[in-house]
Amino acid sequence: MQFSIVLKHLKHYIPEMQFAVETLPGREAILRGLATYKQLCSPFDVWNWEESLYINFPMADREYQNLPQTKTTHCIVDDLGLEPKAELYSYNCILDPEIKNAVFKQRDELGKKVILLHGKGVSKTWAKNLDDKILTRIEEFINASDKYICVNLDKTPASTVDHLGAMIESASLCIFVDSGPLHVAGAFSTPTWGIWLKHHPVRCIEPFDHMTHWMPTDAPEVGIEATRVFGNQYRSLTYETLSIGLLSALEAFMAEDRLPYVKRAVWVAPKLSGKELEIWERKQAAVARIEEGFKKKRAISFLGLMALPGQG
Repeated sequence: MQFSIVLKHLKHYIPEMQFAVETLPGREAILRGLATYKQLCSPFDVWNWEESLYINFPMADREYQNLPQTKTTHCIVDDLGLEPKAELYSYNCILDPEIKNAVFKQRDELGKKVILLHGKGVSKTWAKNLDDKILTRIEEFINASDKYICVNLDKTPASTVDHLGAMIESASLCIFVDSGPLHVAGAFSTPTWGIWLKHHPVRCIEPFDHMTHWMPTDAPEVGIEATRVFGNQYRSLTYETLSIGLLSALEAFMAEDRLPYVKRAVWVAPKLSGKELEIWERKQAAVARIEEGFKKKRAISFLGLMALPGQG
């Protein structure tokens, strides 16, 4: 999902180029409208392209002023030498209409509103996975309602990004740990609670107005600029005992009293004006669009870039 922001920047700065991304099956929704999809490990003659790049996409190793401190920003600024544009910091996910209609039909047949739950990642599980007892309590609490039903993605995983995206869009609320589904949720407007244990969202995901990040009282420290960016651009609340906080918030949410929990920390989009705006516009105009080699009219393929939806 994050790499779609990189593709948006490349298409913005080099509109005459064509792009192809080689990745695993099921990721087509991320690329629609941005690049041609090529199946990983299928015959793909990179020599037919004038330029082929392998981007490692590592975590950011320094701070960036007024920007999310993510691997996306690192790639755009340090690897590609581009000036980040705030209006391009959104995830691309265009769903297959047939899959979307099928998922919405299944939801309607349930006769209840859906809350999606995802509490188990597949990497660095010690830093992100929720305890089984907490997950069970959440699932039982939701399913005891006569209006809501819990769909646990750990038990019924989506097979493709199209399927996962349709499930997210059809849901009333998503409760996700730091993993693939949380990033996919960033592409839609469904209210989403991101649950954090040992990682920090300012390093891992871009800010979204519909996403509230639940932070522990002993959240990991980040740099001064990262802390400022998180406070200005992200929505968040702090918890002491996660199970108590989540169940209380769910009770209020399902009673449609969302105010104390969803809007406790209101995300405010940074708006530059006056001198700040003048400096920002002058800086954008002064920075080269891209290094000289990329200005030639040619096509670029990107190899092995995206992880499975459940990975991360």
